[in-house]
Amino acid sequence: MNIVAFAEKLTSNLKDQLGMSLTVRSNLNIMQEAFYIPSEKCIEINELLLEKAANNLNIDLKDYAFIIISHEVGHALDHELIKIDTDINRYQRILKTQGYKEEVAKKLVACKLKAEQNAWNIAEDIIPPKFNSIFKQIKTESLEKSKEIFYLEKELFKRSFTGY
Repeated sequence: MNIVAFAEKLTSNLKDQLGMSLTVRSNLNIMQEAFYIPSEKCIEINELLLEKAANNLNIDLKDYAFIIISHEVGHALDHELIKIDTDINRYQRILKTQGYKEEVAKKLVACKLKAEQNAWNIAEDIIPPKFNSIFKQIKTESLEKSKEIFYLEKELFKRSFTGY
């Protein structure tokens, strides 16, 4: 299955329905299955990771790709994303220039989680009902994984400043 072509077909409907045009491209260098780049209105897909995740979860690749791409479309449709992204960049800059501050690090994690939650909520509104059960499973697992990753990033950043 050509996942990029599949994603291009799915996102082409957005242009007609919402007046939004998204680009889709392959990028085997990203460390996640898919990633939305707001400044480019582009969804990058790591087909190898996407296929591996679908196999690990024992989910049909086309169904899994549909849900993951819907999540990335959720980012594209999120009207709060620009503000959230601005806040993320600001908190990261503060931490890098002023040193580690727990309060700022917690706000950074909260912003990242908000972006993920928003995208999943928007995706939930646009997927067909036949995907409801599998969608909820993937959403729950993805949000838990995101929380773990964001908190680990916070702890690593903290250790790089405190030496502990």
